[in-house]
Amino acid sequence: MEHPNIIDKNHSIEWARKVMSNKSDYLILDTETTGLGDKDIVIQIAVIDLDGNTIIDSLVKPTKRKTISRDATAIHGIKMRDLQESPHFADVISDLLPHINMGKSIIVYNMEFDSRMMNQTLEQDGVDSTFKFKGYCLMKAYAQFVGQWNPLTKEYKYQRLNGNHTAIGDCLSALEVIKEMASQDFEVIPKGYKPSNTAHKNAATSNFGCIVAVAIISLIILLYLISKI
Repeated sequence: MEHPNIIDKNHSIEWARKVMSNKSDYLILDTETTGLGDKDIVIQIAVIDLDGNTIIDSLVKPTKRKTISRDATAIHGIKMRDLQESPHFADVISDLLPHINMGKSIIVYNMEFDSRMMNQTLEQDGVDSTFKFKGYCLMKAYAQFVGQWNPLTKEYKYQRLNGNHTAIGDCLSALEVIKEMASQDFEVIPKGYKPSNTAHKNAATSNFGCIVAVAIISLIILLYLISKI
């Protein structure tokens, strides 16, 4: 399949190479959840570095929610009884804070979904404060790399991540996607080249990065909530 905009493809390759050349500046995060809705929450989270080393790999015990949708369990296999001895989300996410404070950026395959789920989880836990980190959506970067253009939405079609539907497995699959992109050669741009998807801004203005605000509980509130459970 011919890419409709090789400038965009080259930009995706350039981004991936930058990540792999500065591995200590990045982490990869993934979650598994109770479902997809605005009341669903995180029940598994994993974080790895760009060498594939595990930073976080944990099931998460909800503080309030008592059910997991059948559709979600059919995908990731997690049931409520599996979570009974697991830490709460605020405990787990606190292990990520030192890395955030060091200025590391977080790469997520579908940043919008995972950041929403993390916020919903902490909101159900009674959180009233936030922290921010620089995030990159690998799903957008990979879609631009593959180049399946949708003329109706004027966007690249998102590609399925071939993970095993565990948080740690999907983190490792995301790492392989970055490696795949980084290993590709840049395509030569012919003189006078014009992309076929001219409605799309070229790669120079494409942005996989964003500032993500995620609620996080203060230590005092955390200790208070734990004492009530």
